[in-house]
Amino acid sequence: SGHLTLLGGELDGRMTLGTDGDISVQGHVQYPCDPEDLSQDMDCLDPQTGAVAYNDDLLGLVASHNVRVGTSAPNDLVIQATVMATTGAFQVDGYNVGAPRGTLHVYGGIIAKYGGLTGTFSLLNNSLSGYTEQHGYDPRLLNNAPPHFPTTGRYIGVIWQRVQP
Repeated sequence: SGHLTLLGGELDGRMTLGTDGDISVQGHVQYPCDPEDLSQDMDCLDPQTGAVAYNDDLLGLVASHNVRVGTSAPNDLVIQATVMATTGAFQVDGYNVGAPRGTLHVYGGIIAKYGGLTGTFSLLNNSLSGYTEQHGYDPRLLNNAPPHFPTTGRYIGVIWQRVQP
């Protein structure tokens, strides 16, 4: 089976990366135009009008097994993507080793067969190792998916009406 290592970077466009093995994320994966804060991001401005432009950047990460955050990934890691681990988990390698690594911020969506571990914590809710998680759903995904991303298809609106017999 294949293994895909994603060193990180910026995606200006639309793409889905897939493998029949694991995906290992080793760095920040972001869009040049931050979909969480379009109003404050200078990369989002249309150069001709100066107005905030629509962000159409979308990334899909699809692994047949696991999507893993590697041990060399930076602290306070940002992943802006829709992540799918079809038979495995979205997890952090070495989540229980070493010092706290800050926040694992995922903005997009996470689809996995199993919940993966990202860190360890004390009873006082202090991080002992690994990342604390912060997830946000990208509402652009409601009507838009990365290219060739596995979906269930289109939804059809149906009107129900109660009829007296």
